[in-house]
Amino acid sequence: MDMLLPIRVKKSFLELFKTLPFNHTSQQSSINLHVLNIESNQFIYDRLVDELREIIITYVHSNRRLKEFNDSHSSFSPKPYIEAVKKFRKFASNDGELGELLLYAFLESGLNAPKLLSKMELKTDANDYIKGSDGIHLLETNDSYQLIFGESKMYADLLDGARDAFDSIAEFKANGLKFERGLIDTHVMNEMVSEEGYEKIKSILLPSGNDGPDLDLSFGIFLGFELPVDNARLSMSNKDFRQWVNDYVSQNASRVINTIQRKINKLNLFGHEFHIYIVPFTNIDITRKKLIQEMLTIE
Repeated sequence: MDMLLPIRVKKSFLELFKTLPFNHTSQQSSINLHVLNIESNQFIYDRLVDELREIIITYVHSNRRLKEFNDSHSSFSPKPYIEAVKKFRKFASNDGELGELLLYAFLESGLNAPKLLSKMELKTDANDYIKGSDGIHLLETNDSYQLIFGESKMYADLLDGARDAFDSIAEFKANGLKFERGLIDTHVMNEMVSEEGYEKIKSILLPSGNDGPDLDLSFGIFLGFELPVDNARLSMSNKDFRQWVNDYVSQNASRVINTIQRKINKLNLFGHEFHIYIVPFTNIDITRKKLIQEMLTIE
């Protein structure tokens, strides 16, 4: 099946993680549990950083801008990376952009939902604040489409992150959705590199008459949370440590299902599908800043 938009994040991104089986069903939601691979009782954060340094280029830049780079620079030019880095806030005050980047990577590599628009593309300065969703993706399912709006939270407690994510989605639906659809209409051409592609996307996003495909609005949610690792855990055998991590993540994910269902019912978020990605981190507040710092370091 030909994709209307290119998927830039390779499937190999998922190989950095162990995907845990999750047999529980959740109202209107698909829940995906990903645990970064472990070596000697430590997450392989260094390899994640290496991958993210590549991914930020396609996350930040529109397809049109990437084509301009390809047309005017050699494939070894650092310019796309340097320009991308400048759009990120300084690591010391950067609480959200790691989750936004990871959500982009999972939606593309795991769901086959290519990016339609990233808020990073709209920033003219690293300190700009662009309201609304974290990013917008387009998912083709049989003969219909989903417009996916992104929301990411990285909290120590998974339940707190889930509650806040759904509160943000309800606020966005009530007050930001019209603005967001306007952004798509205004900027979508930046993602298209052909007139034919633009017209096809336009026919999906702005259907008319009986010929247009069905379009529904859904949400992609990234939930990072803290894994309480201490010396007692670190002193476990490698096999036991991995098993403890997997069990802890699965148990927390099972608990979060009730929170999600309560929020959907309380906030009247019916009619939407939620694509949820859950990832544990050690020392989450320190780690997310450290990963951003290393990812943005121009060597």
